[in-house]
Amino acid sequence: MLPPIFFIVVGCLGLYTIFNKRADKYFITSQERWPYGVLFIGTLLIGAGSAYYHLNPNNAMLLWDRLPIGMITRAYFSAIFMEQVNCRIGLLLLGPLVVLGLLATIQWKISESLEHGDLRLYVWAQFYPISMMIIILLLFPSPYSGIYYLIESLGWYGIAKIAEFFDYGIYQLTGHLVSGHTLKHLAAALALYAVIRYLTHRKIKH
Repeated sequence: MLPPIFFIVVGCLGLYTIFNKRADKYFITSQERWPYGVLFIGTLLIGAGSAYYHLNPNNAMLLWDRLPIGMITRAYFSAIFMEQVNCRIGLLLLGPLVVLGLLATIQWKISESLEHGDLRLYVWAQFYPISMMIIILLLFPSPYSGIYYLIESLGWYGIAKIAEFFDYGIYQLTGHLVSGHTLKHLAAALALYAVIRYLTHRKIKH
């Protein structure tokens, strides 16, 4: 049950970071904090959903583990879009994007109940916003310093996906000590912690 705790700790720390009395200095406008709020609420929900799933691992329980993931990737994309492309449009996109991420996960669950599990929309819901974030980071200048923390965050996300793909192989390689699934959780939590470091270490460019 240790991996879910990583997310709960990071989620609580993230929410404290953006809503404490000193948080105004992290943002050019107060609106920019809202997608980060959704992101860290989603982080808490991943911790809760993952803990719930591990009580009795099966596809029905897996829904609660996967639902917040679409929420997080969408909120993360919205945050970067607001900061580097257009604040107003990014904020308007936040709600619809999060809903689309949740619907993609529900579509997978429905397909599982029909006995032809279809992960295509769920995978797209994760990778499309991450891909667009990379494009934004490459093409649009940021008003903040510390972009390397975002690059670190995306790097940990990539490691998490690799660990997930080689789950059983890692389990065998480590003599059944640790699975790729466990390492995925750790890497994903570090990806989200890098976002906190970005917020607390960045400076507004003049």
